[in-house]
Amino acid sequence: MKAAIPLFTLFASVALGQEIPAVVESTPQAQPGLLEQLHYTGLVDVFGGAHVENDNPTALRVFDTNGRGAQLSYAKLGLWVDADPVGFRFDIGFGQTLDVLSFDTTTPVVRQFEQAYISGKLPLHRGVTIDFGRFVTCAGNETVDSRQSWTYSRSLIFGYAAPFTHTGFRVSAPIVDAWTLQVGAVQGWDVIFDNNNAKSFFISNSVTPTENQTFAVSVFGGPELTQDTSTWRWLVDGVWTAKLPRGFDVSVNADAALEGSTAWYGATLSGHYTIGIFDFAARLEAFSDPQNVRLRLAQTPGAGSWAWEATASGRASINKFVQVR
Repeated sequence: MKAAIPLFTLFASVALGQEIPAVVESTPQAQPGLLEQLHYTGLVDVFGGAHVENDNPTALRVFDTNGRGAQLSYAKLGLWVDADPVGFRFDIGFGQTLDVLSFDTTTPVVRQFEQAYISGKLPLHRGVTIDFGRFVTCAGNETVDSRQSWTYSRSLIFGYAAPFTHTGFRVSAPIVDAWTLQVGAVQGWDVIFDNNNAKSFFISNSVTPTENQTFAVSVFGGPELTQDTSTWRWLVDGVWTAKLPRGFDVSVNADAALEGSTAWYGATLSGHYTIGIFDFAARLEAFSDPQNVRLRLAQTPGAGSWAWEATASGRASINKFVQVR
């Protein structure tokens, strides 16, 4: 079992956003121009920490791996226009986070995009949206953007069990009010340029049985190993999130993957509580990597890896631009 390495982290972010007020139209109006349809967001994510046991980089962290002193995790600018009928999204930035997301290329500019895709909306059924380019995955209950995650540090299964991004195309369609279906064909896991001659595929179902609960199940399949088109990697990802009374939320995320003769699996249980400008979160998880292909811990040759972690987090939203954790 991997020993936990305590790390104290201070987080501050600056987010720039635009709120578009609702407009009640009494008479027909001209189609808004591009600038009127443009949305934007910004992020400056800085953290600092100190190791209480040793000076080595923090093992098994995802984006905040270097906890010595003040560090820039991520700074980005996001611009997007909703597909009506054509749109786009570009999130461009720099920092340690992009080093993880774009590990497969050193091409300037290209590697700086967390997301870069164009969209089209077809007037079919309830509306079918097609995206083409690079986009974040539908797996998991955490995000690359730390503002949208309950805890600053991400879980082991977010970092080691599932992909972060895909490059290719996806099709999203609301089947009924409470059920949305998404399918895609992509280059693979976290690669901009394919590392073999085969594509990967995914299907995701998101169901909202009540206004306070969401279930999502996603299945990913395809060859992911370099120059190997015969060994498929399969991942099943499940998420349940519920909003409880009195400001409480709870979420469960479970992953199971199989690739040839190797496998890995894990699960997290997270809780969240909001009161005024403060919110608090806690996460408990376990991750098993029997062949040591994902965690790659220093073990006896042939031995597997198993790790668990517990995280507690507090956040103060100083105003709509600044958060401190």
